[in-house]
Amino acid sequence: MSELTQFQDAFSAALRGNGNRLRWWMSDPSDVGLSVYRNTVAAGAVDALAASFPTVVQIVGAEWFRAAAAAYARERAPTKPSLVDYGEDFPEWLASFPPARDTPYLASIARIDRLWWDAYFADDAEHLAPSAVVGLAEADLASAALRLHPSVRLARFDETVVSLWLTHQEPSRTAEGFQIEVRPECLLIARRGLDVTAQLVDLATLELLWACLLGRPLMSAAALASEADPSASLPAILSLCFRAGAFSRLDQGTGDRTS
Repeated sequence: MSELTQFQDAFSAALRGNGNRLRWWMSDPSDVGLSVYRNTVAAGAVDALAASFPTVVQIVGAEWFRAAAAAYARERAPTKPSLVDYGEDFPEWLASFPPARDTPYLASIARIDRLWWDAYFADDAEHLAPSAVVGLAEADLASAALRLHPSVRLARFDETVVSLWLTHQEPSRTAEGFQIEVRPECLLIARRGLDVTAQLVDLATLELLWACLLGRPLMSAAALASEADPSASLPAILSLCFRAGAFSRLDQGTGDRTS
């Protein structure tokens, strides 16, 4: 390890409170000397969290959010030069943050914000055209597997937090008076180009997509969707998924995977 790398690591540790790591290079590595840099790092961390969790900011207000984000940053300072991935566990942290106890759904809203953020920064890939499935012979469906686009994010919630989150994405709508209900909601997020879309989907659609994520052949995935909702229409589910850009390729001859 070069001396420059050693100094950079020591400086990073000092910003997190371990000033002794700098004694090889500084006679007095006091907090006073490092405070300017520490404040800059803290401000950057708070700004990064605000960018990653915009719906949480809408709900609680900028002042409350920045105070919470500062508390999070004090406990979990950034460890990487890039802040794109910073705050991955912020939703879990928020769930145990005492001032958030009056809004127990806030952690779920933060989770959806993070899923959207991750979808936006996911790898690029081509989108599969519906004709790839339409042209398959029936005998091929048992061994053909649809692969999800890298941007796809899936989630299921026990309450109507997806509806609340979607309401906050439309400037023309207001969440005033919105009542959280104990009713399951499923979420599909996917990206086309730079356009990320999030939408409510039914349980059958979610089960099919989960199965595709696990590498199940299409017919096996369809069977799981049917178990979730016997009245579900496979063509309708696939049409919705193709419109969303959920698939990137079709693999044939995969066999019937069950795990």
